[in-house]
Amino acid sequence: ATGLFWQSVHRLFNTIPAMDTHLPERLQIGTKVGPCTLDSRLGHGNYGEVFSATNSERGTREAIKIITKGSIKQCKHATALYREVEMHRRLDHEHVVKFLGVMHG
Repeated sequence: ATGLFWQSVHRLFNTIPAMDTHLPERLQIGTKVGPCTLDSRLGHGNYGEVFSATNSERGTREAIKIITKGSIKQCKHATALYREVEMHRRLDHEHVVKFLGVMHG
């Protein structure tokens, strides 16, 4: 049953452009996530943590929300997360952080 659950989660997120990356077990300041280096922890929520990071490819500071697979225990959580990503991806406003992409691995 667990394998089928994760297959459906991956199907949900396959519609969003992905940048594959490997995350270490323990996130800390200085950890590299794709082209970004975590600078500081901004906060946390039900599914994961939000960090300020520096993107070495773009030369920009970015906010990264890191969601652990363990926090998505049921399909309804994966569906809610997908809706959140889709809404944020479509937002275009000067007072909203610009959505750049999804990393998963």
